[in-house]
Amino acid sequence: MLPGPTLYFKCPDCGNFLSNPSLMSGNTLHAKIYSDGYRYAPHLPKFPEISICPKCESFFWLNNESEIKKSDIPSEELDYVPFADFLSFAEYVFALKASMR
Repeated sequence: MLPGPTLYFKCPDCGNFLSNPSLMSGNTLHAKIYSDGYRYAPHLPKFPEISICPKCESFFWLNNESEIKKSDIPSEELDYVPFADFLSFAEYVFALKASMR
């Protein structure tokens, strides 16, 4: 497994920054891909795909739309960018209910 660059994301509501690690390559030995697109790979780490902003508590996807370049973050804030956390079960339920409105 080779780690990739750290990816940075911007909350679409308040502009707060979050970071997420990435992989350059990894071991997919014994991996299974299911018909719904879910991939079970026991030898690869998992990274969150959706997170909650610690500042405004809004949910957002960690995807290309919210990804920003490292150079877009002020240098004095770069050392304090927190990593994105996985949501708890209750937060997933709340996010699903909020998206149905």
